[in-house]
Amino acid sequence: MANQFAIHSVGNSLRRYLENAYPEPLRTNTACSFRLLSSGEFMNTGNFGTTLSLYLYRVTMNEYLRNVPRINQTFDDAPPIAVDLHYLLTVWANNALAEHTILAWAMRGALSAAHSGQILAVVRSRLGYGRRYSAHPR
Repeated sequence: MANQFAIHSVGNSLRRYLENAYPEPLRTNTACSFRLLSSGEFMNTGNFGTTLSLYLYRVTMNEYLRNVPRINQTFDDAPPIAVDLHYLLTVWANNALAEHTILAWAMRGALSAAHSGQILAVVRSRLGYGRRYSAHPR
């Protein structure tokens, strides 16, 4: 069962996924670091170099999983809190071409991974959810 560190774990998993998926041709031409940003870090942006950042800006209750019990959940157990996490993806670089190229790659990569269920599978396994929850309901 997930605990109070679950939201951070999701953000860190997304960051790590993007970092590991960053393709070699882009890595060679434009080295990029990947970071989770806190609200305080926006005040002191300084020089990030070339960085793709993820900022959690909104958390909402998932209306579809709100009262769905988990597998092996007893009657007395409260259902888990199902939330939707909304991240702002930003790219910081010294030139617009690098920013736009990295951002386009990240959006394309994240979208295709989300549609294929790769990101959800990683998050689900980290949080201990069984196969009952699926990106593509049957």
